[in-house]
Amino acid sequence: PIARRPRIGPAVAIIKMWRVQQQNRQARDLPRHHPRRATEKIGVGRHFIHRIKTVDEFAKIWGDLGMGTYGGMWRAFPFHNDYDRTPDTVDQLRKVIEKLKTSPDDRRLIVSAWHPHWVDHCALPPCHVLFHFNTEVLSDGRRKLNCLLYQRSCDLFLGVPFNIASYALLTMMVAQVCDLEPVDFVWTGGDTHIYLN
Repeated sequence: PIARRPRIGPAVAIIKMWRVQQQNRQARDLPRHHPRRATEKIGVGRHFIHRIKTVDEFAKIWGDLGMGTYGGMWRAFPFHNDYDRTPDTVDQLRKVIEKLKTSPDDRRLIVSAWHPHWVDHCALPPCHVLFHFNTEVLSDGRRKLNCLLYQRSCDLFLGVPFNIASYALLTMMVAQVCDLEPVDFVWTGGDTHIYLN
């Protein structure tokens, strides 16, 4: 069988293209014969995505957002064991789903993507920092699931609509897995901005 590189999602491709565009702008500002000017021009758009998918060396440099991003923090949040100080991880999403099934009134149903150490070691620190689930009993006895998202950095035009749709879908998926009724999704923004360019 032929080994295939995992597909990158559209959000990762957009972030990487933005990073490349920023570096291309920096390269354009260098003197005309500066050696970095030529090497920084690595391509944008479809050409960039094609190179991420097909050129191993290029993908090693540009194709990974790092450990400190959403999936890494949600599914393998790193910490040191209190008893013997050994490194360990916790699957926050699995833990929240298990608690929703066994003790749905728990007030600590939180998944955090913010790790104070890792935010300095990833390509892009998490923008949607944490989400918090809670449940209530409906008048007919069924339980409803609510989700609150706190987003520290919010691109109002492009990012926020995508994030709202994504977390509404996540809320519906978690509700289905836990046999709950998805009802409310609440979005809270910190640094909300619209880019001029």
